[in-house]
This record gives sequence, structure tokens and C-alpha cells, in this order.
Amino acid sequence: MKRLFIVIFILSSMYLAFAEDLNVVKEFLRANMLINEGNIKEAIPILERLNRSVVDEGVVIKLAEVYIAAGRNDDFKKLMNNAFSNETYAKNSTLRRFYASTLANVFNNHDEAVLQMKKAVEIDPSVENYELLAKICEQRRDYACAIQSLDKILEKEIKPEYYYKRGMFYYNLELKDKAIKDFEASLKLEKNFMPLLMLSEIYIQDNQTDKAIQYLEEAVKDKPGLIIPEYRLAELYRVKGDFDKAVKYYELIADKITGREKVYVLKQLAGIFFEKKEYDKSFRWFDRLREEDKSDTTSYYYMGVISEIKKDFESAVKYYKELINRDLKHGFAKKRLAYSYFRLKDYKNALEAIEKMEKDERDVDYYRIKASILGEKGEKKNQLAVLQEALRHYPNNEELLMDIADYYEKIKQYDKVEEYLKRLLALNPNNASALNYLGYLYADLNKNLEEAYVMIEKALKMEPENPAFLDSMAWVLYRLKRYNEAFTYQKRALKLTPNEQEMIDHMKEIMKALGIKKTIDEVLKE
Repeated sequence: MKRLFIVIFILSSMYLAFAEDLNVVKEFLRANMLINEGNIKEAIPILERLNRSVVDEGVVIKLAEVYIAAGRNDDFKKLMNNAFSNETYAKNSTLRRFYASTLANVFNNHDEAVLQMKKAVEIDPSVENYELLAKICEQRRDYACAIQSLDKILEKEIKPEYYYKRGMFYYNLELKDKAIKDFEASLKLEKNFMPLLMLSEIYIQDNQTDKAIQYLEEAVKDKPGLIIPEYRLAELYRVKGDFDKAVKYYELIADKITGREKVYVLKQLAGIFFEKKEYDKSFRWFDRLREEDKSDTTSYYYMGVISEIKKDFESAVKYYKELINRDLKHGFAKKRLAYSYFRLKDYKNALEAIEKMEKDERDVDYYRIKASILGEKGEKKNQLAVLQEALRHYPNNEELLMDIADYYEKIKQYDKVEEYLKRLLALNPNNASALNYLGYLYADLNKNLEEAYVMIEKALKMEPENPAFLDSMAWVLYRLKRYNEAFTYQKRALKLTPNEQEMIDHMKEIMKALGIKKTIDEVLKE
């Protein structure tokens, strides 16, 4: 319970209007001295005698404070009830204010406190009294009552803080339009951080991102360096897709925060640069994340992925191994580790890494990577066996069917290639790669050319600038003896990939059929 003391007592018209009575003054000062010395017990009877002998709010308030400090709450309530039965005290707004404030702050009795303050404003409708009434109404979450008090205040005195407070009460009642009006009125009188922040909050809730950003930008100008508006701007710009501005604000707060908040911001920065394909910057932020929280596996994973993208497979191996050491169940890391070893042509370690995957982790990628490793080791039969086992588990997987078709294409069993590509297209007639693959196979074998043309044409509609598809169309047109058309498609394909040897060979055949004597370089410059 609060201990209410007045350390220094000032004689005034408010306290001890009976100053002419020197004996009363002397007694009051003695009681006050005892209180200051902590001797409340001896002070109480002195104040009680004074209260019986004089009518003065100062004595009542002092005695009330002492009763509370002594834990004599019943005596406090009796004292106040007796005081208000006196006509002079009943009309005293100062005493009402004291009683209301004590009820609210000491006894947590906000309902009675509000009643007392309503009586106080009837006696004295001052701004000061209405402010206290609004405050107590707010404490008991009676925002309508608080708004009524602010209405009265604003009739008497126009200040930005009063509009802001009333706006907050409207906001708490979910009367957003009225809240916005008051926050804007506050801003017209004085540019201030808090109404700017609240306006942005309302517009965030209403998904009006641009307006929220507008007010947050103003808030940042008003109070530069504050984390909350900068953080919210970063989040809004990220959601909006304006990653450059998101990065600007994330970078501003990255070194101001700690703990989980910092980890989150570092992840956002690293992730944004990863999405933008700015892999060097992304790598640096993930590295900072790793230093900040070594237990967070996200950094190791993405540093491995970025290393793969940059074809630095030795580094990829390093980060994936660190990740697996921290999370033995990270199946994806095991797959990527195996693949990185595979790209380094370290097939022994690649096979060991992939075999460390638990049975419940072995998905389609497990079988595909393992089959690729066995293929590079020259174990063709084992490679096929793994692919066939995978197909038993995943009979409708298009990538597996494509891998098996590739396997048979390499050993020139074209009937099998055709079989598996047709199975794939039966599952997905719009698989552009399969359409192109089978169409090109027919063109290369010089059979089913019209069917091949239709399939490649369909693939090109889906990916019109795919150089492999353009090359296939050129080759089927060549087989159909439509050389001029073939020349147009082959030229387009070569302009996209001028160093692809197979495409160069196809162009030579087409140019020969057309009797063109120029070099391919000369043709491509035209």
C-alpha cells in the first residue's frame, strides 16, 4: 500500500486557514515533525484533536494520509465519510480530488473514485479536475467516460495532447474514424511522434500500407534513431516488395537490437539479398547471423546453398557438415552434402553421405542423387536398380521418369526412352521438357515428324525463349525439309546460346541444305 507523506508543509490559504491560532499551528507543525521522523503513532492523536477542533481540509488530508500509512483503512473511510457529512467539506473539490485519487491509486476502487470526481467537477469544473476524472476513467477502462471528460476539457482549452488522449480512447473503443480525426487534429496543432505512430498503426491494421508508411516516415523524421518506427517501416517495405527500402531500415536497426529481435532482422536482411540473387551480400548477413546465434541452423544451410550456387563445393561441404553436426536429423543437409561431394567427383564420400540418411528421410531426391553417384562410378546396373526402386515408391514422379529416360538415352535404348517419356506425358501432358525431349528424339531418329512438330510447338508456347526448345524445332523442321523455317529457329537458338556445340552442328547442316556459304558468326551478326 502506498505511504502518503507530505515532507514539507507549506502554510497557505489551502492548508491551515486558521493560522491566526498559534496553538493550532504549533500542534500541526509538531504532528508534521513526528511524521517526518517516522513516529506516526504519536502524530495520530494530535491530528485527531485538531480535526475535532477546526474545519480545514489540510488537517483532514494529513490525518487521512497518516491513517493509510498506519494501515488503519477503516478509520480512513470513516474519516472521509464524516468529513463529507459536513456541508463545508461536501462542497470542497480539493478534498473530493484527494479522496478520489486515494481510492483509485491506493485502494484500487475506481468505481467509487469516479463518483467522487464527478461530484468534484460539479463543484469545480476545472481542467485539472476533468483531467483527473479522465485518468481514473481510463484506469477502469471506461473509455466513454474518459472521452466525455476530454470533451469538456477541449471546450475550455485546445491542446494537441488532449486531442491525442481522446484519440487513444476512441482507438481503444475501436472507433477508428474518430481516432484518426483526433490524431490528425493533434498533428495540426503540433507535429508529434505519438499521433504519427498511432495513425500508422491504424493504417497497418486496415492494410493501407502506403498511408502507414507515410506516417511512419514522418515519425522517423520527428524522432530519428528510434527502433520501433524504423522496424515497422522495414517490415512494411518488405511486405510491399520494396526490398531496397526494407534493407535500408533493417540495416539501421541491426546494430541497435539484441537477442531474438536481432536474429530475426539478420535473417530478413540475408533472406532479402538471397531473393534478389545478391549472393555475396546474402552470405555476409548469414555469416553475421551465424556469429550471433551459432545454434540457429538457418545460416549454415543457406551458406551451403550459396556456396553451391557459386560452385564453391568445398565450402558447401564445410557448411553442410557443420549443419549436420548441429542437427543430425537434417535430411536436406545430408542430401546437399552428398550432391556437393558428387560435384567434387568425390564419389566415395558422396555415397557415404547419402547413405547416412535415415529410412524415413529417404525421399525422391535421395534416390535420384544416389543413382547419379552410381552412374558416375560406372555402376550402371546399380544405377538403374536404384531408379526402379524409387519408381516403385513414387510411381507418378515426373523427375524420376525423366531420369530413367535419360538413363536409357545414354545407352541408346531409344524404345525405352520413348516408353518412359510417354508415361510421363500421360501423367502431365503439359510437361514442356518432356514434350521437347520426345519431340527431339523423334526428330533425331527421323520418325513421327508431324507428331514431333506438334509436341515441340506446344513446348515452345509455354517457354518461347528456351534455346533448347528452339533448337528442337529447328531440327524437326530440318527433317521435314522446311529449311528456311529451320534456319530462323536455329538462328534464334544460337543467339541465346552461341557456344553450344550441338546447336552449331545443327546450324551447319541447315546452312548446307540452304546453300549458305557464310560463317555462323556472320549469320548471327545479321
